[in-house]
Amino acid sequence: MKRLLVVTVASALLFVPGVAGKPSVSSLYLGVAGDAARFKGQTGQDSAIRHVFISWDQGRTFGKKFPVLLESLRPIPMVHIGTGGPLGTKEFIKPIQIANGAGDAFLIALNEGIAAHEGLVYLRLMAEMNHFRRFHAAYRQDGTSKGPAYSPENYRKAFARMYVILHGGSAGAVNAALRQLGLPGLGGGGDLAVNPTSKLRVIWNPLGGGQPAIDGNKAVRFYPGDRYVDIVGNDLYGEQGQFAQPQNEALHAFARAHRKPYALPEWGLIDEDYPEFVRYVCQFLRSNAGIELAAYYKAEAASRYDLGDRPKSSKTYRGCITGLGRKAP
Repeated sequence: MKRLLVVTVASALLFVPGVAGKPSVSSLYLGVAGDAARFKGQTGQDSAIRHVFISWDQGRTFGKKFPVLLESLRPIPMVHIGTGGPLGTKEFIKPIQIANGAGDAFLIALNEGIAAHEGLVYLRLMAEMNHFRRFHAAYRQDGTSKGPAYSPENYRKAFARMYVILHGGSAGAVNAALRQLGLPGLGGGGDLAVNPTSKLRVIWNPLGGGQPAIDGNKAVRFYPGDRYVDIVGNDLYGEQGQFAQPQNEALHAFARAHRKPYALPEWGLIDEDYPEFVRYVCQFLRSNAGIELAAYYKAEAASRYDLGDRPKSSKTYRGCITGLGRKAP
């Protein structure tokens, strides 16, 4: 999503063996937010992943119910869940409230919706927590704290609670896992459907470089622990001839050190034709094992991210990235 850019630059579940001395590379899913048919016309990509953003409690108390929403996003849904209310204009719930169980009804409904869906689902939970514009951010733009309700500690607890409930299990097992985190037990209901990591993939998704760029806002301070993360992701954008290459590669190294797959759940161009950036993303995807997915943001007429008026970038994408995509199961 939208961000300032920091630094200039001059796997997947299945791996492809190295050939002719080349390193092993990821066999990854490619996706897009917005109009997948439009993006195919621009790049030739058959997008396995369809990416959308929903508000807190959407799918339970308003909007399409989860089974309907997930079915509309085939082949593979990727859903970002934020803490805003309808239309995302106002904050609905704080991280500390999620950690303490105030959002359990929504999480239980989402658990059930995923279980009912026949296929793989990716969830991005409260992404870009180290960007001051997000409701769930810990810091303001000037570097001041938003208070204990938004602290990295309470973010970590909220994320872990979401992970435990969404993956499900017996009420006893879920409550034991929550007690181990020092959190209250499940707010209502009995046993939950089991959504194994082969069906539900939860993405922990900071920005590689925090905004503001202060010590307390470093991505790793929000990491909830290996037990509560399926994939580490980064959002990466190119603008004004710049992008955060070192931060992206440092976060990738962090993921590999923690034996987690890596992803670019959001990446794209802002307001320019910038084929060098597309080429970097292509090389990054081709050069590294353990990358599970990359999804462009976004294909939409008149959007500042759309590739429609960026012929050099579209051509580079088509020639370098499109062929990397796995087919959806």
